[in-house]
Amino acid sequence: MKLNKAIIPLAIFHGMALADHVEPHKLDAIAVTASRDARPTQEISQGISVIDQETIDNWNVLNVQEALQHMPGLVTKSTSGGYSSRLAIRGAGIKAPYGVRAISVLRDGVPVTDPDGFARMDFIDPQDMAQVEVVKGPGSIYSYGSSGGTIQILSRSVFDTGSDRVRVGGGSYNGNTQNIRYSGNMTEDDFYALTWSRQDSPNTWREGNNYDRNNASFKYGHLFEDDSKFEMEIAYTNSHLDLPQKYLRAEYDIFAAGGDARWDLDTDGAYPYRHRARDSNVVFFNSSYEKQFGAITIKPRAYMNYWDHWHPTSGPGLVTKQIVLGGDFQLDWDHTLFDREAKMIVGAVGRNDRGRNEKYNYADKEIFCKPYGYKPGCQDKLNYTLSEKPGTLQGKGDEDNFNFGGYIQYSFEPIEKLKTDLSFRYDRIHLNVHNEEINQFDYSAKLFTKAGRGTTDIDPEYDIFSSRFGVSYAVMDSLNVYGNFAYGDQTPGASEVKANILAGRSTNLNPSSTYMYETGLKFREDIGTLDVSLYYADVENEILAGTDGNDLTYYINAGASTKWGIEVASQAYVGNMLPIIGETMPFLKSHMDALSLGVNYTWQDHVISEWIHTDDDAGTTTDYSGNTFGKIPRHMYSLFATYNHPSGFNASLRSRVQSKYHKNNENAAGKSSNKSIYGGLNFITDATVSYVYGPHTLQGNMNNIFDKRYAADAGLSNFGKSYEKEEFNLAAPRTWMVTYQYNF
Repeated sequence: MKLNKAIIPLAIFHGMALADHVEPHKLDAIAVTASRDARPTQEISQGISVIDQETIDNWNVLNVQEALQHMPGLVTKSTSGGYSSRLAIRGAGIKAPYGVRAISVLRDGVPVTDPDGFARMDFIDPQDMAQVEVVKGPGSIYSYGSSGGTIQILSRSVFDTGSDRVRVGGGSYNGNTQNIRYSGNMTEDDFYALTWSRQDSPNTWREGNNYDRNNASFKYGHLFEDDSKFEMEIAYTNSHLDLPQKYLRAEYDIFAAGGDARWDLDTDGAYPYRHRARDSNVVFFNSSYEKQFGAITIKPRAYMNYWDHWHPTSGPGLVTKQIVLGGDFQLDWDHTLFDREAKMIVGAVGRNDRGRNEKYNYADKEIFCKPYGYKPGCQDKLNYTLSEKPGTLQGKGDEDNFNFGGYIQYSFEPIEKLKTDLSFRYDRIHLNVHNEEINQFDYSAKLFTKAGRGTTDIDPEYDIFSSRFGVSYAVMDSLNVYGNFAYGDQTPGASEVKANILAGRSTNLNPSSTYMYETGLKFREDIGTLDVSLYYADVENEILAGTDGNDLTYYINAGASTKWGIEVASQAYVGNMLPIIGETMPFLKSHMDALSLGVNYTWQDHVISEWIHTDDDAGTTTDYSGNTFGKIPRHMYSLFATYNHPSGFNASLRSRVQSKYHKNNENAAGKSSNKSIYGGLNFITDATVSYVYGPHTLQGNMNNIFDKRYAADAGLSNFGKSYEKEEFNLAAPRTWMVTYQYNF
């Protein structure tokens, strides 16, 4: 009895496919991230996108970016073929040179975003994901200090004992994956689940981009006699990711024309850092308890995350060790107001991040030498690295960061069919950073040749607020219209403050503030689904990046920005839309019922409304007000066709289009030979074909089936300098993988 009580809501919530064949069309998903309360997305009064486990498996998703890349309002850029992705939600987060910033990321309710807004994705196991939810814009009571939005990755529940499997795959460029999940009961009330995954992606189509990871987890759950429950997980991840070079214009043109992306870099001095990488070891612990006392339900959570990291970069190599301890206590009160259901959610959060970092030079390197000409001989200048082995210590530091806060949300219906949400969250964030620079890195010589600045201590404190007022009105059972106002602060990153120290700039960065206004509609019916969102955002104290004459990045509060956008997500169930065809031609009915077609569309106009840039090195001031944000396409489309037949034959086709975009916020190139605009993406198409027979599934995936040669990201470095250059992160050519899965 207890098992049934646990599994039924979880199966609905995760949308799992537990049988040989699932119903071809799902009208709505259940999401928790927007409100900390499970609701159909039709009733949520803000933009939200959800991808379920069936789709994750069908697309053979091997990193989080692949799960998000078709969602309207999201710009995703995978520059390395692994977990390292750049994400932007409604434009927020795109300024980050790497990683995920200005977006809160959670795994099963645990924030994996640092207090300064940087999210770590290296310990996410894509093959254990049950659902991914994306809430767009500020105001979530799950999120703090991240104005762009919230991404929550939900793993498979320990109480779901029906999704055990063995899954193996192999494909192009020596890529292969393995996954096994085994679960069961130790007693009637005690449940367990063991998961192990491995991915090996040598990515041999280009130089220096091997990626491999191992994930292992143990989950335990207990159901008590009073229907309360306890869940716990401990997981370990080991990952290695070689970071590929950004290619210059000449090499990119060769690749774009269909040429080889591999060449002998040893003879090309334009690529000095040939052993950049990110190697991580992560231990993750998460525990939660849920207990109901009449109309009151308590949900305490405690978690721990240990992370160590070796990261040779374009410059120094970084060793980082960090431990995170945190907790979250949530209380739900179900009651009635105006004779209708109402709920209050209140809670408190606390978290401490302690870390130590060390900075090294490269031990093995080739020094620049000239055998003849002007000033022949060897110079104290790096030509290229020979290995990622760390050399001598050049700097070190410590961080001890704290976050304490609380949240409250009240949901009620003042009149029938009008669901209303009022929420508020406050966080006190204290960044305590100690940095000791022994030697300073000279980006011109590409070596540590200057005496360091010594010891620096920074301890800024921020009061961070977020709030939301949303209403959703059920015009009819299948149609809701909604309105939403949301506010959120974004903390400056500790890395941004440290970058300003190294560049000799002010460390007095203020949090940026986002005010977002949104309206839209959500339609769910047998013939299909439709989501339409229109938003406008005002951002104050926008934080933008610049580069000085020594190639050092720094950050400033530029002024303000405005962001307009329209997002559309639609899906049509062909058999239900055109029933007359099935009635007049019965032999086509099962095929029509199996087919669905979809279109997602994004239009966005993100403008820097105030930005006066002062170049201290050149002694000039430039007004960039009115410029469009770099890296953000004006138009984005995704087209889908999905076929799930009762016979067990399934297929899907997905295609992406993006319009051109500016490579930088300056919207210009300083050198006439360079181009400031990248041409975008033109029907990057992926396909899946699978056959299900009893517990067996054989699946084939092909990505970029037309072998388009394009850049995952394009940019301009050192804008306006004599050494300004175009840089391109290559996207993968055509790849394929065949996967076999056995369910038991």
